Amino acid sequence: MAEADRHPRAGAASAPRARPLRTHLLRLTLAVLLPALAVGGITAWQLAGAYLLVVEMALRGAARTLAVAVDREIEVALTAGGSLAATRALRGLAAAGDGPVPPEALAEIYERARAVGEAFGGWVVLVRPDGLQVFNTLRPLGAALPPAQGGAWIARAVETGQPVVS
Repeated sequence: MAEADRHPRAGAASAPRARPLRTHLLRLTLAVLLPALAVGGITAWQLAGAYLLVVEMALRGAARTLAVAVDREIEVALTAGGSLAATRALRGLAAAGDGPVPPEALAEIYERARAVGEAFGGWVVLVRPDGLQVFNTLRPLGAALPPAQGGAWIARAVETGQPVVS
């Protein structure tokens, strides 16, 4: 028998070797799954971006709504303060300047200011241009009061004649 007959593969050294079935199945699985995973990843990335955009738009809308509500509250408080400032008793107090203030006029202003403060869930402080408090509705009328805080705001209100929100 010839040497080639004894070793059937000896003459076929240049022929490609057949790959096992496992390798073919792995390649087929990767060929199918990798593009699907890539498309899924890209879709998830785009959905996350769209979700972020929607959340940002919702937050902007909420911020606008809140800003309008705060502006409205400030406007109502300024209107209430303006109507309080326009009362005859407070105008009389302003006209008196540093002179004596009739106690009944001060009591009327205090009660009106207390009602305005309670309506807004706060308090009202009447301050002279020199920074001394005339009254503070958190304390009884006639109580000893410290100098008012916020000298810059008081000076601005005195200079402009306009209310200052702090």
